[in-house]
Amino acid sequence: MRAAVLWETDHPLEIDDVEPLPLGRDDVRVDVAFSGVCHTDVSARSGRVPGYERRPMILGHEGAGTVAEIGPDVTDLAVGDSVVLAQIAPCGRCRVCLRGEPAFCPTARRQRVPPRFRTRGQDTWTMSGLGTFADSSVVPAEAAIKIPTDVPLHLACLLGCGVVTGTGAVFNESKVTPGSSVVVIGCGGVGMNVIQAARIAGAAEILAVDREPAQLATAAKFGASHTATPEQLGDAVQEITGGEGFDFAFEALGRPETTRAAWDATRHLGTLNVIGLGPDALSQLPAERIGYKQIVRSATGSGHPKAELDRLVRLWRTGRLELDALVGQRVTLDHVNDALDATEAGGTGRTLIELTARSTV
Repeated sequence: MRAAVLWETDHPLEIDDVEPLPLGRDDVRVDVAFSGVCHTDVSARSGRVPGYERRPMILGHEGAGTVAEIGPDVTDLAVGDSVVLAQIAPCGRCRVCLRGEPAFCPTARRQRVPPRFRTRGQDTWTMSGLGTFADSSVVPAEAAIKIPTDVPLHLACLLGCGVVTGTGAVFNESKVTPGSSVVVIGCGGVGMNVIQAARIAGAAEILAVDREPAQLATAAKFGASHTATPEQLGDAVQEITGGEGFDFAFEALGRPETTRAAWDATRHLGTLNVIGLGPDALSQLPAERIGYKQIVRSATGSGHPKAELDRLVRLWRTGRLELDALVGQRVTLDHVNDALDATEAGGTGRTLIELTARSTV
């Protein structure tokens, strides 16, 4: 199989022939049809995200495909099933899962998965235990979530990260209420899904904040009632909330300055949700006033992946969740570095890497 492998931090990925190791008893091999290109992939390439330091590593973590092989102990999947690959697959049995916090299951962190491949004679790790920038991925069975066959795989791959992270931040973490006010800073792949989830949840006012006019125009189509540039944010807070601040604020960039802007735009006793992965995202918050507002941080939607995907598919089927408009360009694996560079530069639509013959739609 072919895969895009990161050999050295902050260097281009190299397309290599990769040898799968023998399948474990609880593993499945998935022929990857599509992989989305996410800002987290960019951050992993540059070494800005803790937990992805091992080299060589196959990047990619937002994928969907078809089950090609199953281990002898796998009972709930079959060859030919369509699946979305989940970054976090909770055990469902530990104390953390049983108290309703499956996203924080201590065994669910996929970067703890051992190497599944060898490249140039070396053990090769996979990002989030998935490594979707490859023809095939070998994952624990609980990380392959079966989906109905009517969901096109080029849309299904988006559900594994960008969509579930944005919608879960609204539904599970912040629990946006009908009639509330919402501000979203950063209207990329995740931010756009925060906006449409806030619309689904019944928010009365949804302010989208971004520097790019094209992103703001798209945000309006996804449900934003108001749009603003960062420089216009203060005036928008005054206009929409009378200066009180928003009930719910979402920061989707992971930068200290935008997190502080989201904090300032949140009302007293309101909720700030910091979705961005930046390690110093909270560094500019006023420590002496932390208790005056609730701060939550996202963990890939903070729900059980099977339940989340079921909900998202049903919302998509009824036309309430938009997926087609999230898709930007489609490229082959040979153009993965161009796709990462384009994602880092920003733009509208998720770039998809098309990987196998089964991906044709």
